[in-house]
Amino acid sequence: MIFDAIDHWRVRPQKMGIRKTLVKSYDRIIDKVDLILMVSPAPRTCLSIGRTNVYWLPNGADIEFSKQPRRITVELAKTPRPIILYVGKLQKQIDVNILSGIASNCPQSSLVLVGPIVTPPYFQPLKRFSNTHFLGRKPHNDIAAFIQHADVCILPHMQPNFTMSMNPLKLCEPLAARKQVVATSINGHEEFAGILRFASTPEEFINLVDEALKPKPTIAGTNKVHFINKCAWKQRIGSILVLLTVRLGKMTA
Repeated sequence: MIFDAIDHWRVRPQKMGIRKTLVKSYDRIIDKVDLILMVSPAPRTCLSIGRTNVYWLPNGADIEFSKQPRRITVELAKTPRPIILYVGKLQKQIDVNILSGIASNCPQSSLVLVGPIVTPPYFQPLKRFSNTHFLGRKPHNDIAAFIQHADVCILPHMQPNFTMSMNPLKLCEPLAARKQVVATSINGHEEFAGILRFASTPEEFINLVDEALKPKPTIAGTNKVHFINKCAWKQRIGSILVLLTVRLGKMTA
């Protein structure tokens, strides 16, 4: 049996009402399974105590899908450039203060938010900025087009324990499209050193966005291309198969 532990649900704010149940469930599962896969090194630390079957395996992306050229969407064609893009659910784990700071400090830019609004009142302060555009949920096939025709992609998460335990899928897809990416810190961010920009404060985030908007070569270095290819699902699946082979080999030896 394999436990694919997606994020660290025991510290997710929205799940505090059932935390005791989650703690018991985690304990029950990890005592019975043969292999535990984690998307982030943060929960791996607490699950690894006394165990040797816990492995960190980051998320990946469909690299070829992300690289395939696409026409600009109707919405982006009408939007003033440069375009600062966020793709994903709009919920409380997103730092609305960072978004407000970007909209305020980059008045000549367009802040484009693609995704369903899960908590509308939380994002109400952004409505006062004329350069902020809520485009709602979009089909998955259109997401690559939005990313390809953006100037900078952002991932402005809050920094509680839960978001620090994540390994967002949204980091890999913009990199595959050779886009500049600015994000708040995540566990395991050392893996992305020199490939994208991480900020530890809202002020630093805004400054990094401004820097990313300046003309510069696209991501094309040998090391960066190698890293992007390593994020392909084919490579991630290969890693899982190796772990399965090693683990099953130990069990049957």
